[in-house]
Amino acid sequence: MRQGAGGFEVILTGPFFGEPITGCFEADAALRLIEEWKSVLSQHSLSGDAAIDLPRFGRELGRTVLAPDAREALSWFALRSIEQGEAFALRLNIADVVANTLPWELLSLDGNGCDLGCLALAPNVSVLRAIGDDGPAGPPPDVLRVLIAYANPATARFPFLAHADEEVLQLSEFLGREKHRVEFERLPNAGPVTLSRALRRFQPDVVHFVGHAARGAAGGELALQGGRQEELVGTAELAGWLLAAGVQCVYLSACDTAGGGRGFA
Repeated sequence: MRQGAGGFEVILTGPFFGEPITGCFEADAALRLIEEWKSVLSQHSLSGDAAIDLPRFGRELGRTVLAPDAREALSWFALRSIEQGEAFALRLNIADVVANTLPWELLSLDGNGCDLGCLALAPNVSVLRAIGDDGPAGPPPDVLRVLIAYANPATARFPFLAHADEEVLQLSEFLGREKHRVEFERLPNAGPVTLSRALRRFQPDVVHFVGHAARGAAGGELALQGGRQEELVGTAELAGWLLAAGVQCVYLSACDTAGGGRGFA
């Protein structure tokens, strides 16, 4: 997806689609969706439950950003993958900062007489988000370097996470079975200084973070450890560390880290 004259152009391509399917939607529609998404987030913050709005918003998102023939094609392939038990991956190449603030992971499809609901939750379907122009992919590394960083401030705002150690242990055991192609390090009690230092030194390909996060006025914030209190690191600072280290993939196992007007993605 990329910005065009007065709006955004959406191009659906793939080995099974034949000719690319092209559609467009106006910039005003994107801004309206962004404001509506912020409203959903605000309602969730106040009431703790926005589930009733998510299906409706997902359907509106799909109908706005995808042309009818694109929705029909995606619906057909998604249904086919479910019926035949085959994997189906939808890769989103988003070459615009404004459009990237939309929660594309909530995209819902209705077509071929069937409402699939949230596409990312459909069996055998994966939705992958790529940001920026889709340039040529470089060769995969001979050995994948993974940094597992975890922070558990155990403060009033960010209480102790009982599952964190177990998640890190299970991930470490899994990666340990791939010693011939994976090298990993653990960073416990991650704070701003130790995390930025580990990124510079280890230069991982993948970062897996386990801990707390929050949405602030300026965007998402990770809750790292800093003495007796948590230390919050914003998205801009975190992105600078990750880009400088050449990180290719980040997995945030923390609340409030999904895409959106004030999220991380």
